Amino acid sequence: MEKNIDNLQHYFYNNPSVFGLFFAGLGMVFLLGAIFNWDWVFEPGGGTYTWAHIIKYLGRNFARVIMAIIALVIIFCGVFYYFFYTK
Repeated sequence: MEKNIDNLQHYFYNNPSVFGLFFAGLGMVFLLGAIFNWDWVFEPGGGTYTWAHIIKYLGRNFARVIMAIIALVIIFCGVFYYFFYTK
């Protein structure tokens, strides 16, 4: 497993623009999860402050809006990274 992580790190180091696309793609998955209300996106984790706490106190729709905003920021950062590091 460690060898795979090292290979991935080496690949992203040599191709930084691909990392931006990967980051933007990850943001798209979260954005789609917020739009389509996918349960696995909002499943509670084992930590103290999780999506379950936000859903419990503020509601699921509010959590979806927050997730969409975070996803848009991730997408923007990925696209910026892609264009900034394109060779």
